[in-house]
Formats: sequence, structure tokens, C-alpha cells
Amino acid sequence: MRENLQSIPAFAPQPNDSTIGLDLGDRWSRYCVLDRNGEIVKEDRVRTTTAALEQRFRQVPATRIVMEAGTHSPLGEPPVAELRP
Repeated sequence: MRENLQSIPAFAPQPNDSTIGLDLGDRWSRYCVLDRNGEIVKEDRVRTTTAALEQRFRQVPATRIVMEAGTHSPLGEPPVAELRP
């Protein structure tokens, strides 16, 4: 088992890596974009509808999106998941 773990390459972020944190709400959701150094690049809000989430995040290149794991999470997962290339 130890050999297998050592053979897995370490995750190395790419220079253009960013992370989007998405906090889903009933009507509005807040999001925060962090650069690869963890610095805040943008904070904003978006309506919690499939159309609004798609419009906002469809234009974003492949990016890691982290969603809060509360009661609203199932509402946002399908529209965000469908944005995969």
C-alpha cells in the first residue's frame, strides 16, 4: 500500500489555477474567486437559478468550484455540473 501512495504524483497547481467558492442561498448565492495564491480576485453574488448560474459561470474557463455542503447544495449542483467542458 505504501508503494502505491508514493507513486501517485503530487498535485501541482498550474499558473492560471483559480478557485471559486460558492455559497448557495434561496434567492441569491454569493461567490468568491481566489487566485492560485489564495488572494481574493473577485466577490459578487448571483441569482440562485439555473439560468443565472449558467450565464455567470459558462464564460469561466475550466476552474475548480467549491460549494458549501448545506441544505441548498443540491439546488446548485446540476447547473454547475452541466458546465463541464
